[in-house]
Amino acid sequence: MHNNNNGYPSQTRAWVTVAILMLAYVLSFVDRQILNLLVRLKATLGLSYLFISHDLSVVRYFSDRIMVMYLGRIVESGTSEAVWSTPLHPYTRLLLESVPRPEHKSRARAAAAGGGAAAPAGPGCRFSPRCPLATDLCR
Repeated sequence: MHNNNNGYPSQTRAWVTVAILMLAYVLSFVDRQILNLLVRLKATLGLSYLFISHDLSVVRYFSDRIMVMYLGRIVESGTSEAVWSTPLHPYTRLLLESVPRPEHKSRARAAAAGGGAAAPAGPGCRFSPRCPLATDLCR
């Protein structure tokens, strides 16, 4: 058994990594169980939820309607199916392209939008400095 720079055996690092991965799996499994319970309660009791998340695949599963926000402003809203299948705003498209999918390498394209500065509060679209489709109307 070799020691690493911290004086701990190198096997300790491997065990911690495995434990973290197992914990992530357990949390993911618990999250799915909670979401499934909330969906069942929504259906059986007629409940409504205000669900806020950055995980768009969960939003699609959980929500009937979606509102997409950028810097505190709503840039798009509609039914879950409409927003997912036909996104209208470039920021919504960027978000949907960044959802990991085994058949696509979408993260490279999503990163291509760049990290330009956010637009100051004003009449135009706040995404316009980063948007490749922005026109004078957007600004």
